[in-house]
Amino acid sequence: MATTIYTIGPAIFPPTGGGPVLIESVFQQRVPSNGGYRLDLHGTFPVGQRLRVYVGVTGSSADAKCLSGKAGQGSIIYAVDDSNLHCYTPLLPVGGPFAVTVQSLDTGNASCLPQAVATIKPDFKTSVFALKSMLPTVLLVGPRKVEDVPPIPNP
Repeated sequence: MATTIYTIGPAIFPPTGGGPVLIESVFQQRVPSNGGYRLDLHGTFPVGQRLRVYVGVTGSSADAKCLSGKAGQGSIIYAVDDSNLHCYTPLLPVGGPFAVTVQSLDTGNASCLPQAVATIKPDFKTSVFALKSMLPTVLLVGPRKVEDVPPIPNP
């Protein structure tokens, strides 16, 4: 009798070759500066390769790293398919426009789209805080009152 073993965890894919990395457009050109907002990148991306997305003024790996939004993957992102990539913004200063850079960690291939994203000051609604205040305190949902939100410095 054969035994089948199933592993549950983050999706890990082997590299599929040295395909090109080319970012052509970004959906959501304006996002709040406090991070955690999804960016949809369109272009040519190698499926199965470990990718990293950077957002900032230099258009290089010196910029802030976007996050994958997947448990255990941190800033390592995998393409949804050969033309779509999703990531989540890091904390950024208010302003821009900022360049978005995609780099393959497996091949080193990279592509930069200058002036792709701008950031705006977050708009905190009192209804959000009303909902947060009703949640159990063991849930780390951030500030529960508008007064607890630290001021955002002007650049």
